[in-house]
Amino acid sequence: CSDFVGRYFDYEPLEDPSQPPVTLPSPTQVIEWCVGDCFDLATVLVSLLLGVGYDAYVVYGKAPDWIRARNQSQCLCPFLSDEEKSKLETDLKDCRSSNKENERGQQGVVEAKADNGCIHSWVLIRAGKRDVFGDDLFVEPTTGSICTVTMSSYLCVYSIWNTINYWVNKEENTLMPPTFDICQGACWEPVFSDMTGNFVSTISEPGESMEKNGGGESQSSRAKMAFECPGTWVEKLSISRASYCLRYPPNGHRVNLYHRAKLELFAMGVNVQGLQRRLTLFGDDDRIDVQEIREYFGENRQDCLVERVRRPLEMWFVELFSPRHVFLLKQWTEVLGQRRKIEFHRKSRLDGLVCREEVFGQTILECYEDRSDRLISRTIFVRNAQEERCKHQGGATLLAGDGFSNNIVVKVIDQYSRPEVINESEVELQTFLLEERTIETQYHSQKGIINRVVLHEKDRFRDKPSKELKEAFNAEKAALASVRSLHQEIIDLLRMRKRDEDVGNTIVVNHEAEQENDNLNPAELEEDKDGISGVQSDIDLLSPYLLLVKNPDMMTKDEAEQARDACLKTMKDRLLERANIIQNRINEETEKLSQRQAAYQKKKKTNEKAEQQFEQMCSEATFRIKILERRLAEHGENAVTKYKALEEKINKDPRFAVLRERK
Repeated sequence: CSDFVGRYFDYEPLEDPSQPPVTLPSPTQVIEWCVGDCFDLATVLVSLLLGVGYDAYVVYGKAPDWIRARNQSQCLCPFLSDEEKSKLETDLKDCRSSNKENERGQQGVVEAKADNGCIHSWVLIRAGKRDVFGDDLFVEPTTGSICTVTMSSYLCVYSIWNTINYWVNKEENTLMPPTFDICQGACWEPVFSDMTGNFVSTISEPGESMEKNGGGESQSSRAKMAFECPGTWVEKLSISRASYCLRYPPNGHRVNLYHRAKLELFAMGVNVQGLQRRLTLFGDDDRIDVQEIREYFGENRQDCLVERVRRPLEMWFVELFSPRHVFLLKQWTEVLGQRRKIEFHRKSRLDGLVCREEVFGQTILECYEDRSDRLISRTIFVRNAQEERCKHQGGATLLAGDGFSNNIVVKVIDQYSRPEVINESEVELQTFLLEERTIETQYHSQKGIINRVVLHEKDRFRDKPSKELKEAFNAEKAALASVRSLHQEIIDLLRMRKRDEDVGNTIVVNHEAEQENDNLNPAELEEDKDGISGVQSDIDLLSPYLLLVKNPDMMTKDEAEQARDACLKTMKDRLLERANIIQNRINEETEKLSQRQAAYQKKKKTNEKAEQQFEQMCSEATFRIKILERRLAEHGENAVTKYKALEEKINKDPRFAVLRERK
C-alpha cells in the first residue's frame, strides 16, 4: 500500500517549507488529482491503512531537506540483493558521515537540530494490529519507504492525528517523543473529547477516565469541553481500472534516483518492448559510469522474454525466457564476438538438449539428458572456413547466421553415459576426426579393466568394411546431421530475435478500452470473453512437439509416435504435479492442526477465551482441509477427462494419420 501511494502520485513539495499548508484537501480529491504535497499523500495513505485494519496516524513535524525534496541519492535501491546492499552500505555510511560533518561545521551548534530542517508530514503505524509487531513504524508517503521509529531520520514531531482524535506532543522543544503511546498523558495531550468528557483514544476503553493517564481535570469540566465530531463528507475512496492499470499517472512512467542506481518503472503496455522495470547500476556517485543494466519485462511479450541483464563495458548480456517460448529457450548468455551459451528448459525437447555453448570459431559443446541412446555430451571443434588449411579439407560446413564467416567441422567427440549392465559393445567415447578421415571408438569396461579402443580408417577398409566400421560410419553421419540441424535451428532463432527486437514485441494494452469495459454490462462482457476464447481455441497445442520434425504434414510412423508420446507424457506430468501440490497442502494443514491440538492438550489451565480461540482455529483448519480434499477429488475427475480429450485430439489430427493406418 505504501509502495503504491509513493509511486502512483506525483509529489509537489510545500511552497513554504517553514509553514504547514493552510488547508488539507480530502483523500478523494487527491486521488482525482494524482498529485499532492506530503500532507496530502500522508492523509491518503492513512485513510487506506485504516481501512484495512492498521493503527495509522498522520504525523506533523520536521524532517531533513533531503527527505522533503524526495532526494533518494543517499538511499539504497530496494531492488538490490542483500549482497549488493552490504557492499554499498559501507560507502554510503562514509558519504552520510561526511555530509553530516559539513552541515555541523556550517551550523556550529549541534543542539539546534530541531530548529533546522523543514516542515514535513509522514505516517506512523503503531504496533499491535495486523502484521506489525515489536517497534512502531514510520512510513514516508512520498517514496513508500518504511523504517522503525528508532532508526528514522526525522528530526521532531509536533502532533499526530487520525479519524479518532488529534494529539499534541508535550515534550520540551518538541523533539522526538520517547514513546508514541497516546495514553501516556506525560507525552501526549488529546485535543477532542467525547460527550461524556472522556478524551477519545484508540487504546482506551469507553468510560475510562483520563485520571489513569495523568489528567487532572474533573469529569464535569471535561464534559463542558466535549466536542461531537461531525460525520465524514468524504466519498468512498476508489480508483478506476484504467488509472490503476496506468500505474504511474499521467504518462505511465516513473524515474527514481538512488545511491549509484537509477530505477525506471513502466506501466503495462506503455513501453513498446514490454518493459516494466529497468534498473541501471553505476560505478560512481555521479551516476555516469554505467556498470550493469537490468531489464524486467511483462507477460505480454510475444517472444516470452522475462528478464535481461547487460554489461555494456564488457559487451555481455544474459536473457531469461518463460517456458512458453516457441524454441523452449530458458536462458541466453552471450559475450558479443566471443562466446554464446544457450540453455533450454529440461525435459521439454524431444532430442534431450539442455545446453549449447559455443566459442566462436573454436568449439561447440552440446549437453543432453534422458536420451535413449545414452548420449550426454557432444563437442564439435570448428575452424574458420577462410583459413588456408581449411580450403581443401573435407567435413561439414556450418553456415554463418550472425555476421561471422562460415566454419568447417574438423572434429566431433560424443560421450555416452555408463549403462547399468556393461557389455563389450557399449560405447563410452567416440571421436570423429574429419581431417584425418579416422574414427576412434572407446568402449565401456568393467571396473579394474582397461577400456578397449578401436581405430577405424575410412580409406583403408573402403572395399570390405567390417560391422564395427559400418556402425562407426553411420554414427558419424548421424552426428554431422544433428550438428547441421541444430546449427540451422540456432540461425533461425537468431533471425527471429533480431526481427522481434526491430519490429516491437508487445501486445499493446489500451487503457482507454479498460475504462470502457468498466461501463459495459455483463452481457457485453460475456460476448467479449467468447470472442477471446474463440481466438485461443485456434492455437495449435501440438506445435511444440513437432519442431524437430522436418515435414510435420508427412511424418513417419516413428516421428508421429515420438511426438504423441511426448505430448501425452507432458500432460500426464502436469496433472500429477498439480495433484501432488494439492496433496502436499492437505498434509501441511493436517500436520499444523495436529500440532496445535497437541499443544493445546498439554496446557493444564485454559480460560474461556482461549477455548473459543482454539475451537475457531480448529473449525477454520477443518474447513480448509475439506476444501482442499474437494479440489483434489475434482482434479482427479477432470484429469482423466483432459487426458482422454488430448488423446482423442491427437488421434483425429490429420498429421497423425500414419498412426491410424493398418499394418
